[in-house]
Amino acid sequence: MNLHRVAGPAEGSFVGGMGNRIGRLVVVLLTVLLAFGLRAGSLTAQSLWRDEVDALCYAFEFPYLVARVLDPVAAGDLSTPCACPPPPVVSVQGQLQGLSLHRLARVMGPMIRQNGPLYFFLLQGWVAMTGHSVYALRFLSLWFGVLSVPLTYVLGRRLLGRTAGALAAALAAASPYLVWYGQEVKMYSLISALALLAIYSLRRAVDGGGKRWWVGQVIVTSLAFYTHVWSALLVPVQVVLLLSWWPRWRRRWPEALVSLALLTLPYLPLAFWQVPAALRVRETGFPHHSLGEMALILLNGW
Repeated sequence: MNLHRVAGPAEGSFVGGMGNRIGRLVVVLLTVLLAFGLRAGSLTAQSLWRDEVDALCYAFEFPYLVARVLDPVAAGDLSTPCACPPPPVVSVQGQLQGLSLHRLARVMGPMIRQNGPLYFFLLQGWVAMTGHSVYALRFLSLWFGVLSVPLTYVLGRRLLGRTAGALAAALAAASPYLVWYGQEVKMYSLISALALLAIYSLRRAVDGGGKRWWVGQVIVTSLAFYTHVWSALLVPVQVVLLLSWWPRWRRRWPEALVSLALLTLPYLPLAFWQVPAALRVRETGFPHHSLGEMALILLNGW
């Protein structure tokens, strides 16, 4: 008696589909491991530089500033790292008038005039958990940098298909710019991850994923606002994307308009500091480049 059973067409199709899914998952996992290796392998090759030290100072000084606003006498027992300059703390002497909320708004100005405070809050908690070594300090950015790779894949797959998503993820994993900023004690890798997640949430909402994706898009974009001043550019980017995707969301235009309108509310507290700083002309100490030169630099970097 022949005990062997021949798989039918449906079963063969199922097995083949499972094999394809496992193969794609392996490719994505290998790409993520590549991203981790490229960033972790040389994470401490260079010492901390000025911008990274500034980020640490803001992170360490925030509890001091809050304590000084709430109780100036008790704050005298606190200290900040010796590498951090005293002016941001000393300069609040003449600003400790009025209600505590107003005083807090004044002393936090230097911290969030150019950048939002979210990364500094995260860094403060991260240091408390992991310590002060260069490897530990930079690992927070590494984590967000590696997270950007699978986010790039799912966004690329959603927009252009699996092959495009895998190729985009590979480019993100090996991008010199993303590798560099994934090794720096700054907020840039966090911004990349938030921007990718915001656009992915927007596309899921447009594709009929439900209200939770509209809510997620508003929340993630708002978090980006509180990470860096130029994250506000995500709003016009999302407007352009919505216009290009119009046939997909014409039946959901109320949700789209409400989500874009809601994005203005979280940004209002930051606009008091950030809009004047963004519009003010000043010397940065770096050479100036035309738009064409900047495009060429970006192309040369990747």
